[in-house]
Amino acid sequence: MRFFIGFIALGIGCASKAGGGSQDDTEADLDAPPAELVMPDLEGIDLDQAFVDALNLSLSVNTQVAWAGHADSLARRHEGCPDLYVGAPLPLVDDDLLDEDARGTSWYDNCATPGGLFYRGLLYWDAEVGGSGNAETSAGRTSTGRRSLVGNGVVGDDDETRFQLRGEASDSINRVDAPGYSRWTYSSTVTATVTGTDAFDAIASATPGGWRADMYTFATGGDADALELRGDVYLFESRIQGRFDSVSVDITLPGPLGAAPDACTLEPRGWIGIRDENAYWIDVVFLPFEGQDATGPSYEDPAYSACDGCGKAYVRGIEAPPIGEICPDFTQLWADGIVPVPEVADFILDVRGSL
Repeated sequence: MRFFIGFIALGIGCASKAGGGSQDDTEADLDAPPAELVMPDLEGIDLDQAFVDALNLSLSVNTQVAWAGHADSLARRHEGCPDLYVGAPLPLVDDDLLDEDARGTSWYDNCATPGGLFYRGLLYWDAEVGGSGNAETSAGRTSTGRRSLVGNGVVGDDDETRFQLRGEASDSINRVDAPGYSRWTYSSTVTATVTGTDAFDAIASATPGGWRADMYTFATGGDADALELRGDVYLFESRIQGRFDSVSVDITLPGPLGAAPDACTLEPRGWIGIRDENAYWIDVVFLPFEGQDATGPSYEDPAYSACDGCGKAYVRGIEAPPIGEICPDFTQLWADGIVPVPEVADFILDVRGSL
């Protein structure tokens, strides 16, 4: 986690020589002005839109991408390549990534199909779905799904990588449907590198080329919109506004549907950072006022906590007055849908007939 604290490092030497006869001292000039913050060249960059793009891109980093890419790559499997197993491969058990009694499915091989498609490494997946009730009744129907994908495997040929995952990805869905009523919650955790054309379409994907990410997403919709997003993502090929290759985010944001009367829906609570290819991090920190705290007094400070859709800009963790405030417009986020909501049936990848 990166903190927004600017500081000056003071070096004070106090090492004694053997025998204790003398001491080397390095004096610091406490009256010297701080080093000037060198600002990145932002000509031609729309920072407000860049942070909107960064949030939208971060929302596309989830388990759905990895699961769909793996399913497509496994659909090209030839008999005996790769070998499929019930249970966990021993390397994943030895690395403490899985319990030895894990009951999912895995492939573990170093082979090539007659068409030249190779499978190298190992991947394990597990999923379950459930449901009860009737969506046509007032009590409604509850549907649930959860799945996980773990390992280090790559599928490809001489021309391209079709799918690669190194790490872990898991997600879950819970939804309730009844006449005139719908509610869903979706969560995803990805700590992995994911690449390949089966996961990322070169034209349609928001992140062609793939990413390396540590990202947690929790979203609700239907009767009430809300979003919690935190983590980091590095883009292998795509760039935000042709410049920024990484995003770091830690926010919570209520949507307009179902929000409390005093909730701020114009801006999140937290911060979003984007990094350019010269290692300049530019962050925007939001501090919306949230009204009276039910557990005690609240301390309103309009200068810092106004619900105005704007946040303070920081460069390399230091407040950047030359930039001032950044005011991304996140309202379209809710109109387009927070995240793609998977169908419960999509959680099952059944290849047991091929075992």
